[in-house]
Amino acid sequence: MTSFNIALIFVTNFVLFLSDEVVADITRSDNLELSIIHLNDFHARFEETNLDSGICKEDEECIGGFSRVYTAVRELLNERPNAIFLNAGDNYQGTLWYNLFRWNVTQLFLNMLPTDALTLGNHEFDHGIEVANIDDSLEPTMQGLYEKSTIIERDGRKIGIVGVMLSTTNLIAATENLRFLDESASVNAEARRLLDEEGVFTVIVLSHSGYDVDQRIAANATSGISVIVGAHSHTLLYTGTPPLGSAYGEYPTVVYNPSNERVLIVQASAYTKYLGNLSVEYDGNGKLITWDGNPIYLDQSVPQDPYINELLEPYRLVVEEVGNTPLGTSKVHLNQTNCRYSECNLGNFMTDAMVAYYANNSTEDTWTKAAIGMVNAGGIRTSIGAGVITYNDLATSSPFGNTVDYAEIQGKDLKDLIETAASPYSSSRVTADVNLLQVSGIRFIIDLSRPLGSRVVSLKVRCHKCKVPAYSDIDLEAYYPIAVLSFLLTGGDGFSAFANVINHEEGPIDTDVYTAYIEQQSPVIAGLDERIQIISDTEVRVVYHAN
Repeated sequence: MTSFNIALIFVTNFVLFLSDEVVADITRSDNLELSIIHLNDFHARFEETNLDSGICKEDEECIGGFSRVYTAVRELLNERPNAIFLNAGDNYQGTLWYNLFRWNVTQLFLNMLPTDALTLGNHEFDHGIEVANIDDSLEPTMQGLYEKSTIIERDGRKIGIVGVMLSTTNLIAATENLRFLDESASVNAEARRLLDEEGVFTVIVLSHSGYDVDQRIAANATSGISVIVGAHSHTLLYTGTPPLGSAYGEYPTVVYNPSNERVLIVQASAYTKYLGNLSVEYDGNGKLITWDGNPIYLDQSVPQDPYINELLEPYRLVVEEVGNTPLGTSKVHLNQTNCRYSECNLGNFMTDAMVAYYANNSTEDTWTKAAIGMVNAGGIRTSIGAGVITYNDLATSSPFGNTVDYAEIQGKDLKDLIETAASPYSSSRVTADVNLLQVSGIRFIIDLSRPLGSRVVSLKVRCHKCKVPAYSDIDLEAYYPIAVLSFLLTGGDGFSAFANVINHEEGPIDTDVYTAYIEQQSPVIAGLDERIQIISDTEVRVVYHAN
């Protein structure tokens, strides 16, 4: 009998001999319950934050932070059946913790979490290179450092996890010679390999592509892909009324693939406000049967872990010493919330600071070297409240470490930039009727009822050689000196006309420029002065896909 590879199963009072294949079929008929715990867009929120994910001060309610994430993850892994923990990327960048300690503190603490798989986010490349749909053939420094997928086992079943990044990551991060391929095609190819060659039970996609792209991946998913754990768009998916913020869709969002099979999409906001918590049940063939769950709000009902707090403390003291340095005061609330769709006083403050820097450091016989300043709305991350402004406030509001560069741009290209600012904008994070730049030294009026490319009905620029700064209509043939964030000079956020600038000079780090301006102007009283005017029959629409 040994030559038949038989197995023994005792049934009542007799012995039944079954082949290995039959035993395998019986095993596959058993359902599998799986718990998926997930975190996305951590963005260096090691300390708890206020409700807006900014610096939490003494009189504010504090939520989130790595210590609460640690507590919640460990508890869920212990409580849930067949639990796995996934991280969907963008762990770097966003607070002074990253600015001071870079990857060192991030890898130290994230390695304390029992992570089954992690995908890279675009901000993991913010300082260059030192993922599933990546072509690294031209970038040997990345070769061998990652896998397209991994396989984990729960209850004797092999679960394939495929990583994917946004195919336009090269446009928003310093990815050097890496190439990023189509999300759906890449995911499907690797999923099919796992299913056909590795015999996995089901495939989970770990995606840093954004909610809209994840829906396309799901709608085109090959049979066998059951769940997409998402990130990048900071989207809160929630069934019912969430404790904080507004839900952009159901948790999970259900999408049907071409085989009319359900694919579940989950994402849990950002900045450690929530921790994802999904339970799913599969039949013996890896098909979804039922699911349940909602993101867990990491408020003060979730205790911080004392051991983790002890380990964080030396770093926190350094951050506190640097971050709590008072730079000056503001008499007004420097508001970030409306920068996407209108003139905002925080944008005015930042761009005025750029012009002031080049005025203070000009060796020319002019009132400033650059009379125009520009910053993209997406580069302004959090508001700064009235009162004392600390370095931590500033670094959290402007965390990316851009430089404030000098360049010269021809009038026709400057007009093209403002036409781009008057055009619809769509990303994984926000969809808007406009794609505004916040500006200093420019006054423009746009009419949204006009065709794209001809919406700018008035464009005046400030002179830099005049003894008394004044505005006049733009000369399309003239060249204008500008101060602009380095991100924009790479064509970021679709502003491709910046590629035509001449006499480019790299400038100082943006936070250094803003710091000097606060010290010079304190108390800050930045307001609105009709730099941007929008003509529209209806209210300018902005849909935030995130909180």
